Amino acid sequence: MKNFFFALMISAPVFAAEVLVMDVPARDLLGATSIETRFDVNEAAGTVDAKLRATELFTTCIGGPIGYPGPYYPYPGGNYGGNYGGYYRNDCITSERELLTVTEEIPGMTVVDKIVSINGTACGKMGLSRVFKVPTFFMNGKCKLVNKMTRVNGEKRLLVKLVTK
Repeated sequence: MKNFFFALMISAPVFAAEVLVMDVPARDLLGATSIETRFDVNEAAGTVDAKLRATELFTTCIGGPIGYPGPYYPYPGGNYGGNYGGYYRNDCITSERELLTVTEEIPGMTVVDKIVSINGTACGKMGLSRVFKVPTFFMNGKCKLVNKMTRVNGEKRLLVKLVTK
């Protein structure tokens, strides 16, 4: 049984390659609640970019900052809530604001005949979406963008790598 697993391990090698696409200082991402990376394919130029977008959620309340009771509004039924026949208004809206957007070209990644590839590894193909008929990148699972927060020379940095299987 041991020989079978040993032979299986030798006969099925997996080669993975990594390409560093972006190196962003962590101080640029302070307050970010969401960091997403995606492929941005330019068919006309035949290039593929990696796009990083960092966003932050924030809450705005009408009448003041969070926790502020806000103005009193009269209540037709009489004394409800506050001391003067009004109630506290608590209208809060949670929104998203963009902190950082970075776009970098992925070296060696090309689009030829609607096939997106890097160093001979096909990552997917370009096509049209079924419903809205917009250009879409259909991935096959062999390439992915990986985000990793690490410390380089004493400074925290976000490294974005393209990993191929």
